[in-house]
Amino acid sequence: MRSKRDPDNPRKWIIDTTITYPDGRRAHIKRKGFRTQGDAEGAYWAVYSECLEKYGYKQLRHSIDELITNYLEWKSHKVKPTTLNNIKIMIRGHLLKLYRGQPLSMVYTPYSLDKFRHHVIDAKCRQDWKNKILRLFFDISNYAYDRRIIDGEMYRLARLNSDSIHGQYDPPTEYHVWSKEQYRTYIDTFDENDKYKPLFQWMFFSGARIGETCALQWKDYDAENRKIWITKTASNRLSMGRAVITNTKTKAGTRYVYLSEEMNECFLKLREIYGKDPEKYLFFGYESPIGYNSILQKFKNHTIKAGLPKLKIHEIRHTNNTWLLNDNQSREDVDIITRRLGRSSLKMTLDTYYHSDPLAELKLVEKIKI
Repeated sequence: MRSKRDPDNPRKWIIDTTITYPDGRRAHIKRKGFRTQGDAEGAYWAVYSECLEKYGYKQLRHSIDELITNYLEWKSHKVKPTTLNNIKIMIRGHLLKLYRGQPLSMVYTPYSLDKFRHHVIDAKCRQDWKNKILRLFFDISNYAYDRRIIDGEMYRLARLNSDSIHGQYDPPTEYHVWSKEQYRTYIDTFDENDKYKPLFQWMFFSGARIGETCALQWKDYDAENRKIWITKTASNRLSMGRAVITNTKTKAGTRYVYLSEEMNECFLKLREIYGKDPEKYLFFGYESPIGYNSILQKFKNHTIKAGLPKLKIHEIRHTNNTWLLNDNQSREDVDIITRRLGRSSLKMTLDTYYHSDPLAELKLVEKIKI
């Protein structure tokens, strides 16, 4: 701890700690006379700055907290709320974890930036996310340099320490899928009049993301041509107390999905109950999108009821597209499946969404004679 009670006067608090200068040297500091622990903690950075100035280090008026607050305000007008939320998560988990409350002159030093880079390298996340964190830090530094909050030397140091990380091994993400027989076992656990049954039928039929499903309105349903337009997504995970409607995840994500006769009949029955107002949401005639937690809990309960292996809600998307790719092998078929997924790349469709049946591999190896 940086502060503690004064042993000579227990009613007072003191700052008693070791600090690290920008060049890596360490020194012990001690200041007395604070009425509360909060006063001592609040005075810490002022004491630290005083020590830096004493040894000739230039101090800036801004702290990293002030810079980040201004950066987020500026960024909020340039990116979607979901992207902004991811930026905030990276800032909380990495930048503020190391630098909260520190002056910029302490952050933008060779020793400190090297420490940050090694923190990112050692983080327990995939290499692509580590590089996103480094790019985010450089974007914040760009923002600060353009507004003359940091000088050219600080900007140069930030650029040198923001180079991408290469060569780290990322274990492949393991996904699970259900067979068609397992799906039928699952869907049979619903009563015929259960309103959630058509929702899960739709998700397994279409491979749509959960946010895209929640954002569907009755105006997106074209019964005559048997198709659904997917043009938006709903996010319940922005800590705003309500769902936020944004554009689809990618440009290719804006698409239409044709319905089978069976799936179209499900929507026609739903429309008789909930579909009088085109502005209301398809599931289930609400004025706001259905919440993620309601879907997740229902999915979990019926998975247990069916006695099936656990499946993440996003793995419904992988299940749907594994079925399609198993049954359709031509280039034209894969191209249609890619558009249906809302993907722009055939390679990503095959690499990300195709999962071979382990039992099929067992049958294959049995054919090898030794």
